[in-house]
Amino acid sequence: LLLLFGFMRRSVIQRIKVLVNGTQAVREGDLDVSFQVSGRDELTELSSNVRSMVQDLREKMNEAKAKSDLASEEAKRANLAKEEATGAREKARVLADYQKHEVEGLSTILQRVAQGDLTAQYSASQGDGNTVEARESFMTIEQAMNTTLGVLGGLLSPLDGVRAADLP
Repeated sequence: LLLLFGFMRRSVIQRIKVLVNGTQAVREGDLDVSFQVSGRDELTELSSNVRSMVQDLREKMNEAKAKSDLASEEAKRANLAKEEATGAREKARVLADYQKHEVEGLSTILQRVAQGDLTAQYSASQGDGNTVEARESFMTIEQAMNTTLGVLGGLLSPLDGVRAADLP
């Protein structure tokens, strides 16, 4: 009987050691550890439950990693979009500054014309790569305005020296 008890004790202790070693490996982060306690008792059921728990944990860790990887990719895309938006905002600022400068120049020329200076000439600024299309429009305005002022100057030059009181 003592021999049977010693054998059973040794068998239980060995099975507990297998379970302890397996759970220790999991605790240290090894979710690929393989352990199994044979038999048909509570230790076998506990071993099976721990293995199932480790499998579930492995799946949850894989899901979490996949979601983390996806979040990292989304963050990279968001940063890229932010950089693109910052670049677009800067281009828009440069364009707005260029347009403001040109409109101020046009306003100055029109004020001079309103005061009777038909020799005033408008010249569009060079701008930069962000202002190419706007510059083309201002160059069209430049050409039209300067041509119009030239025609007006030619038409009105015979009237130089004539006072408004002398006109019918």
